[in-house]
Amino acid sequence: LLGAALLAASAVASAANVVIPAGASMSLASGSVELACADLAVHGTCAEVDGVTTAASHRGRGYGDAVLAACIEAATEHGCTDVYLTAMTDDWPRHWYARRGWADLGPAWTAVRSPAASG
Repeated sequence: LLGAALLAASAVASAANVVIPAGASMSLASGSVELACADLAVHGTCAEVDGVTTAASHRGRGYGDAVLAACIEAATEHGCTDVYLTAMTDDWPRHWYARRGWADLGPAWTAVRSPAASG
């Protein structure tokens, strides 16, 4: 992933009213309306948070914070000692995470080689 920064959580928080459906998705809803969601993938003692999203009409009310906290709590409950995510270096979410105690660990890259290129 070019142009991304790897961030790590500095504290574990909890959240109320967050539903953890089957799989690794967190969802905060009011009735049938999904307010915020995120994905969590556990890899041994590490967990990756991805796709933290709050519905545009519900932003600024702490729903993203609640889902992010639920991801960290779930990772901790699964025995994870480290939680990480990626954020684009030139986009506002990186600063949103920083205000919530996430530390910038530096740039991250992913290289992909096509099987056809192995000739």
